[in-house]
Amino acid sequence: MKFSDKKIINSIFNSSESIITLKDNNLRYLKCSKGFAKLTNCEFLNRRQEEIIQCENPNKIHEILNSVIQEKVQKTFVQKIFINEREYTYQSTATPIEDCSGIITISKDITENVSLKKSLEIYISTLSHEFQIPVIAQVRALELLVDGQLGEFNNEQKEMLQLTLNSCSYLYVMVKALLSAYKYQRGEII
Repeated sequence: MKFSDKKIINSIFNSSESIITLKDNNLRYLKCSKGFAKLTNCEFLNRRQEEIIQCENPNKIHEILNSVIQEKVQKTFVQKIFINEREYTYQSTATPIEDCSGIITISKDITENVSLKKSLEIYISTLSHEFQIPVIAQVRALELLVDGQLGEFNNEQKEMLQLTLNSCSYLYVMVKALLSAYKYQRGEII
């Protein structure tokens, strides 16, 4: 990316509600968007990120940003930041700027997505335990009844028990498939 059309760049920075920052090679802020200024609510020029906002792993972020500058390669990363005692999660893309010796970073708030993902994990974990275990118990109990190990039944009763067993077995297979698909999606199953 080149920084030659300063008028367009200034327009983007001055009007954007997105989180956009321009940093020099020493990672000091040179310019930021309205969105960043509103988020931090402080003076930022010629200051480094750690002087303005707390970050979960500042050394890692510095390492990434320095590698963008040195390698002249765009990189995307996720960072947790803390502002006014609130935690935010941002996905950021840092791009080197050729003719200004710095980087431009565009960040997107993904806090809600991360929260939803955690809620889904809790839900699936609960589903795994609270739903799968009783279904297994029902299937095993019905198998005992169908096999006649708890007493004899007439043909109509056996047929009804077999239909119920088939339905519970099918439900169990569906729950297992759902959990397997979730684990596969998370990379737990290859």
